[in-house]
Amino acid sequence: MAQSSRVAMILGAGPGVGTKVAQRFSAAGYKVAVVSRSGKSVGTNIAALSLPADFSEPKSVHSVFEEVRKQLGQPSVVVYNAAAICLPPASDPLSVDLETFQQHLAINTTSTYAASQEAVRSFDAIADKTVPCTFIYTGNKLSTVVMAPLITLGVGKAASAHFIEMAAGSYAEKGYGFFYADERTADGQIVGNKPDGDAAAEFYYELANRTEPRGYHQTFVKGKGFVQF
Repeated sequence: MAQSSRVAMILGAGPGVGTKVAQRFSAAGYKVAVVSRSGKSVGTNIAALSLPADFSEPKSVHSVFEEVRKQLGQPSVVVYNAAAICLPPASDPLSVDLETFQQHLAINTTSTYAASQEAVRSFDAIADKTVPCTFIYTGNKLSTVVMAPLITLGVGKAASAHFIEMAAGSYAEKGYGFFYADERTADGQIVGNKPDGDAAAEFYYELANRTEPRGYHQTFVKGKGFVQF
């Protein structure tokens, strides 16, 4: 299948990583769909289908996939980039109210799970089995470390990493790639609130066009690509 026939879908297409990923795949000839709370386009320099969705409501995920299938076709690349965060005191992380905790869990994990289900349905429906089908979750080091003020984000990243690892093994025979993409600093530390959109875009494109199997946890560094920590 020519890349001009392939579809990349980015859920959580804000002005940083999401926009850069959309631009990278568009530049490579993919048809691109971007999904965000506002539903606004990621920019005038690419042609993309822009759709609104509220990822605090996981049931909304199915409807946006259906719209992408209707207008562009089955996505072979699905990137989940949405996230929610709050910053309680480090001395009292359990002060986060239950409503906020549940909302953030929906955005950081439950909607991710819903997107992975829909991704598999699309991957199964793609007739050309030579096309590498790929699900990428924008993660970070919080799947392996605890930082008290980032409780809701950390719980979400850790939970999502768990089922992404499971999916990577379960669907390996079909050739489907499930990846937890984890940008690090050169010394292996968390990049914090300043992930590099261009580095992520290039790395995600590389994962989507892999020529051999790769592990589910993909750590990468700006300017270097994959680095094992």
